[in-house]
Amino acid sequence: MKICRYKNPHLKGLPPRLGVIYNGQIIDPHLNFVAEYEREGLFNPWERAEVKCPSSLSKILSLYENPFDTIEAGFAIALFNEKVGELETAQGIPLFYPLDSEENPVTSPLDSIHSFRDFFSYEEHAKKAFKGSIPKEWYEGPTYFRQSHQNFIGHKDVIFWPSSVKKLDFEAELGVVIGLEGKNIKEHNTKNHIFGFTIINDISARDIQKKEWPLHLGPGKSKDFCSVIGPIIVTIDEFDDFNHIPSMNMSVKINDKNLSTSNVNKSKYGLSEIISYASKDEWLLPTDLIGIGTVEGGSGFELECFPKHGDNIELTLEGVGTLKNTFGKPQEVKNW
Repeated sequence: MKICRYKNPHLKGLPPRLGVIYNGQIIDPHLNFVAEYEREGLFNPWERAEVKCPSSLSKILSLYENPFDTIEAGFAIALFNEKVGELETAQGIPLFYPLDSEENPVTSPLDSIHSFRDFFSYEEHAKKAFKGSIPKEWYEGPTYFRQSHQNFIGHKDVIFWPSSVKKLDFEAELGVVIGLEGKNIKEHNTKNHIFGFTIINDISARDIQKKEWPLHLGPGKSKDFCSVIGPIIVTIDEFDDFNHIPSMNMSVKINDKNLSTSNVNKSKYGLSEIISYASKDEWLLPTDLIGIGTVEGGSGFELECFPKHGDNIELTLEGVGTLKNTFGKPQEVKNW
């Protein structure tokens, strides 16, 4: 399944809603349950639908024992509704929407992220970061840092440019969404804990990072102001290679100019190693987001090509989609 969140023009003032992309349209599983319960003549179809299949993906992942089954049940009802010609609720709210239209744009596919761990798994990127001399510890197992999970934006949103930053950068990454909690997960069980894959653009302030790097505390102000996720999550059942990483090309384009293409399966460490390590002596929880790391040639730092404000960036991941954003203007300093 291809999972998204979209802004419903008929439910103004409410948060973006869970959608399933199918045949060039967005299916709303929750609304299709509403229509089903209305057809059965039940008193409270909206409340029943919210219990059966909430409009929040984060709620489904965090509270429901079988998230796939929950969403697929709504999807199946949608196919039936479409077949019998029932295309809206009793209030006239459509059950199906054109994909990525101006009226109901796709946004960040997760309405809430519990935590974000970002790994450092691609050797060519590491070589550039360490100026060719990679520490031996890098080869001894996967490593990651944590950064803010609160400042994620979505597809077509404007990338925040902090006031003190002169050199802003992008980082193209494969994102893994956790769907099942686990602690000390064995490598052969990691597939069961993955909900799906998405695209991450890990925005970095390189001039601030240059000051933070020598202090050995990890990134702080160079990372925590903005990251991007989307446009969709493709569920794990659509892929074959679970131990390593599925073969998917990722490309970077700025202002319609192709800058690089690399395959995400060039990672030094596989999904099984990464997820098992992340869960060692601590819980991985539903809606946790894991970045595998910046792919080969996936940053302006590597390509010696830094974006300017107003530039349009597109990250395309084969089998997943294209994440589009625009770099905003540097912010003015405000004191509170």
